[in-house]
Amino acid sequence: MVLVVSNKKRVRMRMHRLLLAYGAFLLIAQHCFPNGVTSLSLQYTPTVATHRSRLSLANCDVQEDPESLGESKVVVVVGAGVAGLAAAWTLLQQPQQSTRGIATHSEFRDEKEHPLKVLVLEAKDRVGGRLWSVPMSQGTTTTKLGENANTSTVRQQQTNEATIVDLGGMYWHGDSPVLQHLQSCFPTFETVASGGTSQHPGRSGAQWLMYDENGNLQPLPLNEQAQIQVLYDRWDEHMCAEYATHRRQDRLLRKFMELDTPKLLSGWSQIFLEKLSVREQSLLQFQLDMAFGLDGGIPLAGHALRGLDSDWDWIQYKGEDRVSKQGMQHVMKELSDDIVAKGGTVQTEQRVTRIQYASSSLEYKVTITTESGTQYYADACIVALPLGVLKASSSVLFDPALPSRKQSTLDRAAVGALNTVAVRWNRPVCARNTTAYYLVGDKYPQNPLRNGYVCSGNLRGDDPTVTQFYLSETCFDFDDMTYWKTQALEIVQDLMPGEPKLALDDILDIKVSQWHLDPDIRGSYSAPATNTRGNMDRKRLAESVDRALFFAGEHTHYEGRYQSIDGAYETGVRAAAEVADALVDRLHHSRERGVNTAGF
Repeated sequence: MVLVVSNKKRVRMRMHRLLLAYGAFLLIAQHCFPNGVTSLSLQYTPTVATHRSRLSLANCDVQEDPESLGESKVVVVVGAGVAGLAAAWTLLQQPQQSTRGIATHSEFRDEKEHPLKVLVLEAKDRVGGRLWSVPMSQGTTTTKLGENANTSTVRQQQTNEATIVDLGGMYWHGDSPVLQHLQSCFPTFETVASGGTSQHPGRSGAQWLMYDENGNLQPLPLNEQAQIQVLYDRWDEHMCAEYATHRRQDRLLRKFMELDTPKLLSGWSQIFLEKLSVREQSLLQFQLDMAFGLDGGIPLAGHALRGLDSDWDWIQYKGEDRVSKQGMQHVMKELSDDIVAKGGTVQTEQRVTRIQYASSSLEYKVTITTESGTQYYADACIVALPLGVLKASSSVLFDPALPSRKQSTLDRAAVGALNTVAVRWNRPVCARNTTAYYLVGDKYPQNPLRNGYVCSGNLRGDDPTVTQFYLSETCFDFDDMTYWKTQALEIVQDLMPGEPKLALDDILDIKVSQWHLDPDIRGSYSAPATNTRGNMDRKRLAESVDRALFFAGEHTHYEGRYQSIDGAYETGVRAAAEVADALVDRLHHSRERGVNTAGF
């Protein structure tokens, strides 16, 4: 997205407030449960029946009630991606706060049993969602990826300690407070500076290259590298001016303008491009591909008009991007393991097919049903499913249906389709200390890997035999590994013009993500596309329903960090705080009514 400097202090204060609110809930709950909770109120229908304690709010003593079904407050989190794990982990923290406002890992430990029971249900056979780190084989096996990891991949991981590649989210964009927080909590989680930004990964160690009239790659002079940003800024001013003119001419045309976005955006852009030389057009087109197709996840023509004058509501932190040395999934596994260590439960291969919810003055219950027919009962449910899954299944997933305002927002929401092609060669193909190649020009117009950049295995300081490509188009056969090998070879052989020339046999391994086809993901991340309404829509997607269903995920972040890992994490913290607030409210309402309510 377009780079805008944000105020990190505001983000830290927001996280501080959320954690303080949650700490207040824990203190109240621990006061009302002085002896701790006595049993787990997860009911695995139909074989297990549990009992629960009836709490008398008058004196906070616990009395056993063998005939009741459950015990303490139970929260089920659906989805073990970044947001879901962040929500579950936050719910299981103890209330102590550090002087920085974010609790440290050692401060979370407490001998008392936690007043909440937290269960995470994940459809895949792993945690992490679209954070997926896999090893590149040194053998000749090619592996189709995008759904659950198969046994071939598992065997490779057991026998091969080769380079790890991230097939999904790879970057911490800027100096994120969430990243600092996780590194303080999990010392084994190591990152290295990638030397770039969300639009220009690996920039500080990148080679800028441009195709000449003979189709050969030549170094791009420094003055033209700088000119790219100048051209983009001029283009942006032109587009904003066109938008402002049309908006002033007739406000009633707004709906039409949104529906006709591709024509308008392409037309306005073409007017500007025609004023440039052919070489300048190539320079600008490179930046447009990077900013929209590869960073935004959808082509320029698919973006909402209203985002032109607001940078599509995106905020960029200062500081360069960072990547994980062990792969992004490493910290997700750390979070999952710590959830279990704190008494929570994480269950994989549990695809949720039904979420039934009901609320009244005395009862807030959610029943979650999985594909196998197993049912779980909870006092609150945090829905942390990817946006693509919600769009595809919301009409049958929720009972009763979501409120019409929320459903209509979900219907018009858009999902990008950024995919990765990772290739391992039998010899180094990347120059020493080169982290990325920026390729300007269009020598191969039919090659889906031609746009933007090629990332090198050197990005982590690992392996010059690995290259990674990115694409946002989906009209290709993602199962044809020979096709993808051929496309990768076409690009990389230009990076190595000498002898011997590369051939298909020089490829040892290739992995192709296909997130848009994955039934448990259905896309990469949310996109500010035609007909979407920016932060207004994201706020609606974040709204809870009947104080029983709560929502998390990058698509619910309405303060400038959608499409990011740290943004997804923050929404999990927010959802956990909302659950805490709801449970505290129920406690207070019951006390005011003098009701002896089971579970409080």
